[in-house]
Formats: sequence, C-alpha cells, structure tokens
Amino acid sequence: MPLTKTQEVIVVGWTAGEGRRAGTIGSLLLAVFDERDRLMYAGHVGTGFTDLAPRRLRDELGTLARATPPVADAPREHARHAHWVEPVLVGEVVFRSWTADHRLRHAAWRSLRRDRSPPRYDRPLSRSSRRRRAPSWVRCRHRMPRGGSRSCAAATRTSSG
Repeated sequence: MPLTKTQEVIVVGWTAGEGRRAGTIGSLLLAVFDERDRLMYAGHVGTGFTDLAPRRLRDELGTLARATPPVADAPREHARHAHWVEPVLVGEVVFRSWTADHRLRHAAWRSLRRDRSPPRYDRPLSRSSRRRRAPSWVRCRHRMPRGGSRSCAAATRTSSG
C-alpha cells in the first residue's frame, strides 16, 4: 500500500490566510463527486503551496465568488469563515487516506489541473461511456460465490464483459 495517494478534487471555497499568509489563501475547501454525482465536501488543504500560489489562487478564485456553498455537508468550523466559489476548478492533492466520514487525511496541495474540468460538467452523453469509477472511498460490496471478496475493478471487468 502506498504511503501517499493522489486525488483530483474540485475547489469549492477558501479561507483567508493569517500571519505570513495574510491577504492570501490560508486553505482551500475541496469536494469530490459521490456515487450519485452529488458534490460532497472532502476536506481542506493548507499546505503544499509554492510561495506565489496562494496569491495567484486568491486572484483567480475572486472572479468565481458565490454567496452560497456548493456543498451541503461542509463542517461548520470551515463554512463559518469560507469564501465560496463556483465549482469549476479541478486540483490535485496528495493525501494519506480517507477518514471514516469521507474526508481527506493529511492532504497537501499539488497543483491546479488546468487540463481537466469537473466530471459532472464534462460527462459524455452516450450511455456506454457514463460508466465511471466510483470514488476511492466507496467500499466494494461485490462477493465471490464462496464468500471471498474481490476488488471492484475485478467485479466491473467481470460484469461488463
């Protein structure tokens, strides 16, 4: 098992920086789509930025401001001081694992993914191409006939052909 994993996330907000980061971003508020294509809060990230990134991100996110949160399940301690943005920017984080309540554990920012757009807005219309991998925190419930378990990838491969 790798010590760190990567995850594409959607930036849904930010909190103001303090101290050395005053006037810039302190942390980004992140979301992922669940298995029902609902945007769900996935945590926040406040480390891993280059020296210039927080100021550049704040300038870019300022143009995407909105009054209401794009996620319904943001914890109160983050929502209270949040500056919400339209969920159109995709970023990448490295992290240790998912918590039991589906939050990123020990996340660090990697970069904006300008080559990507949120899956919900980019989803193909053909029925056969709608099959997407479930988020990594969705547990596989596929069982082999004798009670052993197999991976979701193996179950998908078996059931789709």
